[in-house]
Amino acid sequence: MKALQEADEAIAQEQDKPTLDLPSNMELSEDAQSTICTTTTSNSGEEKVYGILGLGLISQLILKQILTNGYRCIVWDIELLQGNIKLSDERISIAKTPGEVIRNSRIIFSFVDFDVKMMIYGNDGVLTSIDSTKGYVEMSHIDHLSSKEISASIEGKGARYIEAGTIYFPGILEKAQGITIMAGNRSLFDECSPLFDSTSSKIFYLGPVVGLATLEKTFISSLCNIMTSAMGESFRIVRQANLNVETFTEIAQICLNHQMERSFELLLNQQEIPLQKMIKEQQYMQREASNYLVSLPITAIATQSLLAMSDQKNVEYNRKD
Repeated sequence: MKALQEADEAIAQEQDKPTLDLPSNMELSEDAQSTICTTTTSNSGEEKVYGILGLGLISQLILKQILTNGYRCIVWDIELLQGNIKLSDERISIAKTPGEVIRNSRIIFSFVDFDVKMMIYGNDGVLTSIDSTKGYVEMSHIDHLSSKEISASIEGKGARYIEAGTIYFPGILEKAQGITIMAGNRSLFDECSPLFDSTSSKIFYLGPVVGLATLEKTFISSLCNIMTSAMGESFRIVRQANLNVETFTEIAQICLNHQMERSFELLLNQQEIPLQKMIKEQQYMQREASNYLVSLPITAIATQSLLAMSDQKNVEYNRKD
């Protein structure tokens, strides 16, 4: 009886492990079935087996797209190896090391949330097996200097490399509304970019220079984050002042659309923005926030930034005189 009880508990624990929602048991055409058979039996560099290092949100969606297109995939992920998540699709192989993924696939997508370099340079890591038959797509959150370093190491082995950063907010990736920015090997971009259609409404290729895409993503993400933080402050004081939030949102959307369009136009053409008007509005906002005892740190920083820009303009004018 004790043995049966322990077996039941083990089964219950196994069932409690989260299973990724991947398309399974889908109907495949004869062509797709033939392709799968070919990819698993061929040892040539042209086989269409994809590799994934790390099951982040983006790589999960790309994995779905790979399976939907009728190909097999080999996956390495720490959570998988620890048994914390399960993949039930028979077209997915589980690798024990990053090197195993590299050896058994042709194009590899990397999306990890830990030390990327450890995976690249560690025991049976990426560099131990990568060669001129492989393509490596780096999607992890790394800085542009790290991307350059990794690119040099991988291309030094003869492989193709591309960095691919996707900008998104929670919920929009599943609707394929992210923005993906890529730089690196053009042929690899042409080959793998269709898989990002499952995550992105727009894909930008910035050219062969690695690092540009990472910088672009970093700067744009920061801009979006600052705007979101500022919006959060605005909603805080709107609620504190008992204003109608829905009306505020409707007006704000109209004004932001117009102001952002005009601001981008001025900045793109290196024309002056209306600093004094903006400073007065910010200072008035801070007085109102003080009256309602609401702390608005982003608003305060923006005001100081505008004042600093104004002071810099005055210095430049004085030098010209």
